[in-house]
Amino acid sequence: MAMADFREVLSLWQPIIFYILLTLGDRMQNPYEYKLYYYNKVSGHGIAQIYAAGAVAASLADVFGRSVARRVGWKISAALLLAFLVESCLLKNTEELQPLITSKILSKVCLITIFPLAVGQFNPRMMPSEFVIVTVIGGIGIISGLVGTFLCDVVYFNCYIMYRISAVVLTVAFCFHWLGGPSQPIKCLQGPRDGDWRATTAVLSSQAALWCCSTIVEINWCPLSSGTNIDVGVLYALYCQCHLLGGSFFAVIQMFKATFRYALTLSSIVAATGMFFCAISTYNQRSVLVAIMALTAFHFALGLQGTALRRLRSKTSVSPVAEACARSAGRITGALLVLFTDHTSSSELRVLLFVCFASILVAMLPVQLLAKWRRRRGPKVLQVLE
Repeated sequence: MAMADFREVLSLWQPIIFYILLTLGDRMQNPYEYKLYYYNKVSGHGIAQIYAAGAVAASLADVFGRSVARRVGWKISAALLLAFLVESCLLKNTEELQPLITSKILSKVCLITIFPLAVGQFNPRMMPSEFVIVTVIGGIGIISGLVGTFLCDVVYFNCYIMYRISAVVLTVAFCFHWLGGPSQPIKCLQGPRDGDWRATTAVLSSQAALWCCSTIVEINWCPLSSGTNIDVGVLYALYCQCHLLGGSFFAVIQMFKATFRYALTLSSIVAATGMFFCAISTYNQRSVLVAIMALTAFHFALGLQGTALRRLRSKTSVSPVAEACARSAGRITGALLVLFTDHTSSSELRVLLFVCFASILVAMLPVQLLAKWRRRRGPKVLQVLE
């Protein structure tokens, strides 16, 4: 009887513990990737190649990863993805470009595929709210950044230690994965075919702009803040804190009966403002504080917009395949912009950030025009974006 109760409790908590281990293994290595490339003497163009390859791999995984995993099954696919994640960590300790590109491709494909699948394994009886998930992810990111600062700059003076720790955590998750009971079926990425194209356009434009700018910011947040004495781990903790505050702020604006249209508009304005001041900061190398404040504002906007879009997903008839394609288009566009510009050049970086500023404003237009479209169409158009 006691063994049966233990198995029941384990089956309820195993997906949650697995998700926490997976998040910890990912966040432990995130802030120190660029620093590791710098210490391994990878050229600026080589770093751009690594991130561009990762963006393309993430796009393919976003569109096709779930369907492939659905055919293999959760047990086998999760084990394979975790094994590849551990291998990607071990490939980081090199100065050669090809293993680093391979490591980036493996990590992006595995993370983009496994995170949504891990959420899908939550037991309906123990399904945490979205606020709890966002809080846990943000909290783990903050802790990882602070721990990384202590280990890399105080104890070991070598940021590869974070990848060793991440490999150990992911190995523990690999072993813990087999303790779970019967898995939840993986849902296929299928969506409605009769969804309103106006609401779809409004949502997908925000998705594409969000991921395009995120891809560009992912590579440039270290160069932009390189003039400060603040360690990248502390900066990463600060960005995670702002991301968490942005996600929590959505609940605050909903207390005032704010609509999704208001949330998306506010996040776009904040993100565009952040990109504008990031671009302005490149005129003066001493204005590092301006760049950091602008990047924190951008991460706040990411948290707000991401939460709003996730809530909106359950209320609109937008196809998940269309969403994946929009995210992929944004990632690939950002990767191409990064690949064909020299991010070590202040002038080219400035132009790139102004492009981000303009793209966010353009992507905001469909959301603003939706109210006019609804007046013409009547009640058929969804009211959630008004």
